[in-house]
Amino acid sequence: MSELEQRMNNIEQRIEEINEKLDILTKAILGDAIDSTQIGILRRLERLEQSYKTLSKLFWLLCTALGTAIGTLIANQFMKIY
Repeated sequence: MSELEQRMNNIEQRIEEINEKLDILTKAILGDAIDSTQIGILRRLERLEQSYKTLSKLFWLLCTALGTAIGTLIANQFMKIY
């Protein structure tokens, strides 16, 4: 086996190792297409963003309700005074 053939074999082995590692990273990011229980980072991030949006809307709804209740109490107090 010549030196050139050895180098080519080393390069091919290295490329195979890189491809295997790339497959592992792809599964971690996107999830496993075959096994639906193994979701990827992107789907988890999307779920977190969706939860954040829902909680944000709920927070502002509660703030609005609290503001309305406080405003009503203040208005009732002024109505009693005048």
